[in-house]
Amino acid sequence: MSRLLTLFLPVFLVFAAPAAAAPAVFTVHMSPSGADTNDGLTAATAVRTLTRVQQVLVAARPAIDVEVRINQGSYTAPQTTRNDSNDNDIYANTFERTGTAAYSEWFCDAACVAANPGHGRECASHGNVCHENAVVSSYSGGTLSTWTLSPPGIDLTGGAGCDNDAQKRLRTYGNT
Repeated sequence: MSRLLTLFLPVFLVFAAPAAAAPAVFTVHMSPSGADTNDGLTAATAVRTLTRVQQVLVAARPAIDVEVRINQGSYTAPQTTRNDSNDNDIYANTFERTGTAAYSEWFCDAACVAANPGHGRECASHGNVCHENAVVSSYSGGTLSTWTLSPPGIDLTGGAGCDNDAQKRLRTYGNT
């Protein structure tokens, strides 16, 4: 009997410790009290801007779904969407001493690709809404525009192969 127990005990020990499950989603945390020198991978190391969120994602190149957790509060950095980032709802923020516009959207169209060899063509974002934000002042304390689009044109899609689902790039209302 003791010989049989000796043979099976090592097998039990090998399989007794479960392997850690891989995360189902790659999460980046953003907070008004965060810092863009952080990595954003935990609530304690939250970043402050969507620009930094994008940098984290480009560097990490996650092969799983992505979740960006944006804490409620006043953000002083402008919000930017780019390259087919669609249906974002930007509201109830305070933009003070920040950039030149509270919201900007840009993409690299055919003219941009011609001017920047090696850069791929991108599609315009669409269906984004910027509303009920307090648009206070630019970095210098001067007037801050509510939004800017580059290249300009509310209906641009980005050309062949890009579909905007018949939506404008941006809708705004109720910003003060």
